[in-house]
Amino acid sequence: MVPLPAGAHPSDFRTLTIDLIFGEDGLEAIDAAVVESTGPSYQPFPRTELRRRVAEEVLAALALSDSSASIDVEISERYHEVGFLITFEKPRPGHQAPLQFDTVQLQSVADDTNLERLKLSVCAEVAETFNALEVTASRNGRAPIDTRAERPWCRVWEVGVADSPVTFSIDALALPMTGLPLVPAAIAGLSLLAAGYVVLRSQRVSGVS
Repeated sequence: MVPLPAGAHPSDFRTLTIDLIFGEDGLEAIDAAVVESTGPSYQPFPRTELRRRVAEEVLAALALSDSSASIDVEISERYHEVGFLITFEKPRPGHQAPLQFDTVQLQSVADDTNLERLKLSVCAEVAETFNALEVTASRNGRAPIDTRAERPWCRVWEVGVADSPVTFSIDALALPMTGLPLVPAAIAGLSLLAAGYVVLRSQRVSGVS
């Protein structure tokens, strides 16, 4: 088997792999692999033109084509020469609304690319952010089982191109605050002091009269 570049992780053969990577405020990146090979080698690597087409179709399938997104078709964060990386200028969709989609169009993208499966993962870089995600899906996903190929903080769904689609609603819930913000706390404190001064002054005036 021809080894992947140093630092790259293995990805499934004949599969469109899509990792949706969430941060505290929403979807921050999509890291993906387009593996046309049946193995054991990953070569020839998918052409950059193919990777760009797939990246644009993935954005369209997720209704994110109008987002301020950058597409790196030369190399993905995790899958290197077999993938692409999409990053968003601002997290999408943020806390305003959940990200809602089904996999039917993503399965079509995989099928049109002559692949056999879609592997979709909902991920975060850290446990705290992952645990704050509210993921509703029409079919149960699984926990990561391959520590080399799968991100540790993920839920994974594997779907054949002809399988029934999976419907998703993903909310990046706000993390609980660990304390009052400095400026609002200061304003609240000053308000309490002012109220106390007014009460004290009123008591003194009442006492004189």
